[in-house]
Amino acid sequence: MLDRGETRVQPNGRGRQGRARHALTRWRAVSLLAIFALLVFAAPTGAAGDPTASSADDCAQGATCQTVDGCVIQPGARCPGADLAQADFNHSDLTGVILPRADLRGAKLVGAKVGQAVLTRADLGGARMEEVVLTETELPGSNLTLTDLSHANLNRANLIGAELRAAYLGDATLVGANLTRATLIFANLTRADLTGADLTNVDLTESNLTNAKLRDAKLSGAIFCHTKMPDRSINNSGC
Repeated sequence: MLDRGETRVQPNGRGRQGRARHALTRWRAVSLLAIFALLVFAAPTGAAGDPTASSADDCAQGATCQTVDGCVIQPGARCPGADLAQADFNHSDLTGVILPRADLRGAKLVGAKVGQAVLTRADLGGARMEEVVLTETELPGSNLTLTDLSHANLNRANLIGAELRAAYLGDATLVGANLTRATLIFANLTRADLTGADLTNVDLTESNLTNAKLRDAKLSGAIFCHTKMPDRSINNSGC
């Protein structure tokens, strides 16, 4: 029982405050979820929808970066399956790029640095790659048909099963390169340095090896048919 001077506290006051605090908490939670969703779904995906692909935001501060098919062309770029056909990368630094299955048909890579890169099953048909550096680059199963690789550095490159039909490799260095099962039909290897290269089961039909260096090269199972040897003799042993 209350004294006559006391005032009864209305129970609905405390209820209104509780409901207000609850509504504020819910509003904050919804806002945080909205911000999170915006950050996740607005993130750039790069070439071929790969969430790890290089995007324009990845360009190093102060550097001049070329963007092709959503891929920023710079050292270490990761753009699997990117469409880079006919692109001009002359004298560019592409060291360590990861471009498996990329389309580089007719691309210009004269004097470019593409060492220690991954170009597995990439299509480089008809590309201009004079004096390109491909040291220790992964090129298994790649297409290099009609590609100009004159004076190129392919030392220790992995070219297992690569298609080098009618490729021009004059004065190129392929020291320690792995060309196992590669196709070099009609390829020009004049003065090429194949010292210590693995040419196991390679097809050298109609190829030109004039003045090429084959010291310590592995030639087990290699196919020679109408092949011009380093001493200019014709080898038809595999015809």
